[in-house]
Amino acid sequence: MATTTPRLGLPRPESTDNFNLANHNAFVDAVDTNAAKQADVGDKSTLRTTDKSNLVNAVNELFQNVSDGKITVADAIADMNQLANGSMTFDELATAIRAISSDATAGPGDVLSGKTFYQGGSKQTGTMPIHNGLEDIAGWTNGDSNTQVYVPVPAGYWTGGAGVGVQIQDTDLIPGNIKAGANIFNVQGNFTADATATDPDVKSGKTYYRQGAKYTGSMPVNTGWRIVPWSNSNGDSAVDVQYSAGYWDANIMGIQDANLIPDNIRGSIFGVSGTAKRYAEGSNTPSTGGNITFSVSGLRFQPRLIILVMWYNGSLHSKKSYHPNSNGTNDYQIYPGGSVYVNTVGWGITSSGFSAGLNIPVGTVVYWYACE
Repeated sequence: MATTTPRLGLPRPESTDNFNLANHNAFVDAVDTNAAKQADVGDKSTLRTTDKSNLVNAVNELFQNVSDGKITVADAIADMNQLANGSMTFDELATAIRAISSDATAGPGDVLSGKTFYQGGSKQTGTMPIHNGLEDIAGWTNGDSNTQVYVPVPAGYWTGGAGVGVQIQDTDLIPGNIKAGANIFNVQGNFTADATATDPDVKSGKTYYRQGAKYTGSMPVNTGWRIVPWSNSNGDSAVDVQYSAGYWDANIMGIQDANLIPDNIRGSIFGVSGTAKRYAEGSNTPSTGGNITFSVSGLRFQPRLIILVMWYNGSLHSKKSYHPNSNGTNDYQIYPGGSVYVNTVGWGITSSGFSAGLNIPVGTVVYWYACE
C-alpha cells in the first residue's frame, strides 16, 4: 500500500504497487500543491544582505549581523557599568539598557536648573538655582562679637567673577562710628569723641585729635646726650638716676661723680677699674715686756705691707716692718743708732690680721700701720 512523505505529503508507491497515470497525476498534483510559489519566496535580488545567491546564505549572513550587533550593544552596556554580553536576548539587553542610570546618585537639586540628565532609567531636569549677580542678603549674625560676621549664603551655583556674590548691610557702618585711624570693611573711621589725651600727654610738636578737634602736644622731648642728676640717700650700691618730666630718647643720658676715678676705687665700680688699696692703722700698749707676740685682728683685708713703730717713755724705741719682697725671715727689729735685734718670733699673716715678734720693755706703745 502506498505511503506519503512526511513534509509535503507526496505519494510514495510500494514496490508491489502498479504505477499508472492516475498515480502519476496524484504525485504531480501533490508537488504543485505543496511547492512554494515564487511570489511567496520573493525576488532574491532585493535581499538587503551582501550574499543574494540563495536564501540560506542570506539568512546566515543576517544571523551573523544580528549576533555581531548584540555583542556591540552588550559591550556598550558593559562600558556603562551594567552586566551584559552577546549571548543575552534582546529583552535582556533592553532591561540592561534601562538600568544604565540606575546607579546614578544625582537628583534634580544636584544639577543646574534647566539642564537634563538621566537617573534611575529616566530623563530628568535639574533644579539647582543659578546665582550670577549681586544679591542683597538679610539676617547676618555676629554672636561671638569678634572680627567675623556670619553671612547666610543662598544654596545653589554661583557663577563667580566680578559683581557676583551677596551684599550685607549694617546702617551703623559709618565713619562716625569707627575710631579715627581705624578701618573696618574699608570704611575709614573719624570718631574721636572718646579721646582722653591732653596736650601734655602728646610729644611737643605732634598733632592729635580729641573731641573732633585737632590739637598739638606740649610734652617736653629730651634728645641728645646729657648729664642728669642722681642721688644715693642710703649710701648703698644703688644709685637713683633722676629724670625731669617729659619724653626721653633711649640711651641719651648719663650721670657723673668727680670722685669716680681709679685712685678712689678698689676693684671696679661702674666700669672704672680701681688702683686704691685698703689701709688700716692703730696703736696698743702690751701689758708685758721682753720677747712678746704682738697681734692685730679684725681687718677687712689681708695685709701685704705692715709697719710697726715702738715708743717708750716719749721717745722712739724701735721700728719693724713687713713686706713680701723684704728679707725672707722678716724678723728684724731696728733700734735708734742702727742696732738690730733678731727676734725668734717672726711674722704671722692671716686673711684679716697679723702677728709679729717684738722685744720691748713694759709700757711701750706700739703704733701699727697695715695696707693691702
